[in-house]
Order: sequence, then C-alpha cells, then structure tokens
Amino acid sequence: MKLERVELFVVRLPLKNAYETSGARETHMTRVLCRVESEGAVGWGESVAGEVPWYSGETARTVLYALEEFILPELLKTDLASADEVDRRLAWIREHRMAKATVEMAVWDLFAKRANKPLSALLGGTRDRILCGVAIGIQPSIDVLMETIRRELEGGYQRVKLKIKPGLEVEIAEATRKNFPGLAFMLDANSAYTLKDVALFKRIDPTKPTMIEQPLAYDDLIDHAALQRQIATPVCLDESIHTSEDARKAIEIGATRVINIKAGRVGGLASAKRVHDVCASRDIPVWCGGMLEMGIGRA
Repeated sequence: MKLERVELFVVRLPLKNAYETSGARETHMTRVLCRVESEGAVGWGESVAGEVPWYSGETARTVLYALEEFILPELLKTDLASADEVDRRLAWIREHRMAKATVEMAVWDLFAKRANKPLSALLGGTRDRILCGVAIGIQPSIDVLMETIRRELEGGYQRVKLKIKPGLEVEIAEATRKNFPGLAFMLDANSAYTLKDVALFKRIDPTKPTMIEQPLAYDDLIDHAALQRQIATPVCLDESIHTSEDARKAIEIGATRVINIKAGRVGGLASAKRVHDVCASRDIPVWCGGMLEMGIGRA
C-alpha cells in the first residue's frame, strides 16, 4: 500500500479545567494531527507532544518539523506492506518518537479500516472492554481534591491517579486513604524528587497506593532501583522508558515493578507492543497512561 495523501493539522484547544503537575500548569493543549489516505480509506493520528518541553524534549513545533522534513518524505517514497513496517522504515531516525508515533498510529488506523477490523484485533487484542481510571492534577486544596475524587468516582471511574509535588505528597496520600478506604489510587510525581526524599516515600507506604509513578529523574534507572529497594510501594516508570530495551534494563536492575506504556511516548503502537511483550515475559504489570489527548489520541 502506498500513502496517496498525508495532511498535517495544528490544533490548539482550551482545557475545561487547568491541569497542574509538579512540572507545569497547563490551560491549553496544542496538538499535531495527521491524516493519511490510501485507496479511499482514511486514518488519523495525534501527537502527544505539548506546547513546552517540560515532560519531553519534543513539542508540537518539533513534531511538525520532524514530520515535514524527515519522517513523511521517508514514508511517501515507499510501499507499506503492513502497519508495523512504518516502525522499521523510521528506525534510522534517532529520537523524535512522538513525531514518529503521530503518523505511525495514523497508518495503523488506516490498515484497520482497510481490513474492516478493530485496531485492537490487528494488535492481537482479545478484550472489548477495559476498566478506565482518571488522572487528577494538583488542586487548590486538599478539600477540593477530595471532592474532585468523589465526583470522578460517581462518574464511574474505579481508580484514580493523583499528581503530587514536594510538600503535598504525604498529605495527599493520607487524606485520600482516610476518605476513600477501599480506593485504588496511585501517585504521580513527574520526576519531582531525589533519593534524599526516601523518608517521605516511607511515610507514604502505610497508605498503600497501588504505585508511585516516576518519582525520580526523567532519565534515571539506577536511583529508582535504589529507591525501590527501600520502600514498599511499587515504583512505576513512565518518562524513563522509551524502548523495549529500556524496559528490560529497568526490570533487570529492579528499578520498577510496573511500567506505564504510552504509545505516543515510545514511538508508536509497534514499539508499545514490544515494551508490553518484554514486561509480560517477566511478569511485570503494565498499564496505558494518557497525555490529555483529544478524541483521536484517546481512541
């Protein structure tokens, strides 16, 4: 199959509510959308790169540049026998994983539509339903946070992820467990801490969160392994994992007990599946996190 037409769109939308993490406070989302077409079928993809590089070195602008200058020219000059061939064709381009994922996932969507099958079926999926959780940003007060959690649970969510930052972590964990004794909740630090904060994490242990996500540096494995040896709460890695090799190394040195797989972060669905397979072969649980995507990215 040859891509007959590819279009890129830059869309900026306001968030209904500001979203605050330890790294930034966001009020808008800028996304690059990719539309691919072949033989009457259309596929869509969405970049997860934000406006500013606080989570990743990639931004909407760098994604647009990489797509226009390197990625699309490579794909437009060749036939694609399968969707996972995109991953192989782009392997020579270092980094730019969010940019690659933008078009790679559009091509997966295109192949699924041409085959008249759900995308999950092409990936080997067997379920048609999953339990969804919700991520809640840092709130103005603990009372507001508790009310926000309550509202989300009433809306049908069965687990929550709570953003934390230095000075709020213990209070958030203790208040959540006190107000919601049976709730499965996790904490997400977005790299806001160092190994000097081990005592804080030990104070969180009694509240029994399901995991604490990326507590230390975004590019670290070694210190996370040291932290995991000292605390009971499972460490989940997000920003540190870009490839299946990253996952293997993290697991082998004990840096993580859970991995958050974001297809947009790791370069697309083919790469995400490789990370999944590495984890599955080593009995490491995985889950799929979000990046405040619009409908295309969430689908």
